[in-house]
Amino acid sequence: MSRHWPWEVSLRVEDEHVCGGALIDHKWVVTAAHCIKGTKEYSVTLGTAQLKPTNPRMAVSIQVKDIIMHPKFWGRTFTIGDVALLQLHTPVVFNNYVQPICLPEPTFDLKVGMQCWVTGWSQAKLRYSEPWFWGCGQTNLSCKMVKGKLVEAGKWPWQVSILFMGMYICSGSIIHHQWVLTAAHCLERSLDASKYSVIVGAQHLPANGTQLPLVRLVTHENFKDLISDDIALLKLKDPILWSPFVQPICLPTTKLVPPIGASCWAIVWGRPSVKVPPRPPYSLQEVSVKIIKSEICNQQYQFLFLKGQKKFIGKDMLCASLEWGVDSCQVNSGSSLVCQVNKTWVQMGVESWSFSCKQHHFPNIYTGTSHFTQWIKQQITDVKFISRAHPAFLSPALCTGYILLVSLGSLWLL
Repeated sequence: MSRHWPWEVSLRVEDEHVCGGALIDHKWVVTAAHCIKGTKEYSVTLGTAQLKPTNPRMAVSIQVKDIIMHPKFWGRTFTIGDVALLQLHTPVVFNNYVQPICLPEPTFDLKVGMQCWVTGWSQAKLRYSEPWFWGCGQTNLSCKMVKGKLVEAGKWPWQVSILFMGMYICSGSIIHHQWVLTAAHCLERSLDASKYSVIVGAQHLPANGTQLPLVRLVTHENFKDLISDDIALLKLKDPILWSPFVQPICLPTTKLVPPIGASCWAIVWGRPSVKVPPRPPYSLQEVSVKIIKSEICNQQYQFLFLKGQKKFIGKDMLCASLEWGVDSCQVNSGSSLVCQVNKTWVQMGVESWSFSCKQHHFPNIYTGTSHFTQWIKQQITDVKFISRAHPAFLSPALCTGYILLVSLGSLWLL
């Protein structure tokens, strides 16, 4: 399992901690200029969340080769230019416990009221009984090193991969510290929970994220025709440990339904601009979709009607057409359809099925989660539901509600 803040380093003199810092590259660390005193020999320790790690083999210690002080820093009594760069003697080898942090562009505007995190070495008390739990429907945008490249991570922290006998079959979403929401048809292979597991916190498939076993599968009792009531819950053996890359999504109340024409996101595994079914490896992507009338879906899918059948889309379903982004294919069954309500992401649907990656003019079909609010409550008594409906759903192209993680070297906690 990855560390929560894998870029955090301990700056040391004679193996004694003196300051914090942040890894920004294979050979560079940023810290505060006032941490550097005289011509002492410095080293940095990485890969541990403890100043005196219980498992020293996981910690990495590297000597500092060179120190570059900001030219405007004039000493401890001045706050201007309080930044320094440390060049390491040997390059850092990135792993799950050692990763760099991104730095903002010079034009980045840090707005008043933006939510951030302060990271450092301290005895600070957490506001919550569960560390790193932000509440449902909150996202985080950070950076992670994957196969030698910096990629975005934590944008959609509720997304999980569902495995059957170790093979990927479907997606799902975290709605509770011990429950995952998905489509019922994903469990047709078997109802033996021991054969399934989920991977959380992953950005790519195949992935080496945290794999969690299941102890119970709950499919809707009316799921029979492979179309309606296509919803299921997976119970994890152990509660999830929250992190910046693993957070739950909110669910809507019965009355909170996306209006026709609302722009939302479908969170899927795929590749950008792919017009055929994607092949591994998959990347976690978002698809901009628009909610459309059920009548339109019924018209386009009428060739699938059985004799005497007048409609295909029931009250428990949502119909959405692709606006832009990657396409959504059968590989994404169980994925979340999310809309933003008052700066909180709410899962309005579970992907039930789509006709084909090649047929963009066919809309995707989702199980409407608000229709199953009471059913979910019967299974999970303390799950979080959102009812604060906004006059208009926000456009995903204009407002994404990310929480920014900004690393500024050494942080003094008073």
